[in-house]
Amino acid sequence: MRQEYADIKNNIAMEPWWYDEEGVPRYTLFSPKMLCNIYAVECAFLEVECQSCGRKFFVAVSEDARHEWLSDCIKAGFIHYGDPPFHRVDGLPCGGTTMNAITTEILKFWARESEPFQPSRWVRKEDLEGKR
Repeated sequence: MRQEYADIKNNIAMEPWWYDEEGVPRYTLFSPKMLCNIYAVECAFLEVECQSCGRKFFVAVSEDARHEWLSDCIKAGFIHYGDPPFHRVDGLPCGGTTMNAITTEILKFWARESEPFQPSRWVRKEDLEGKR
């Protein structure tokens, strides 16, 4: 189950546009440069759905060189965000916050590329995007 972040959400009138890898609400357009994992070499921007109430969320996932490649997980048909962002239904915590979210679509996918003596850059990989 992820943190509620009521201290943030209760002080901003609008709903978050997306949530980062840790379920932190974000209030601006997504960019790979905004990931909480500064060592990320691959990232995806997903639409996920709560198993209990069906609410949809936009979330980010990322991987760095210490872990399994995110692109390999997508090719194998398995991409995982974990529990959905904390949310409520009729004022009560949704039971789905304790269940894995269902990935419904990979909206965007990026890989970090670098060349010798040049700063790295994020490159979009559209072949890994689409409905799941």
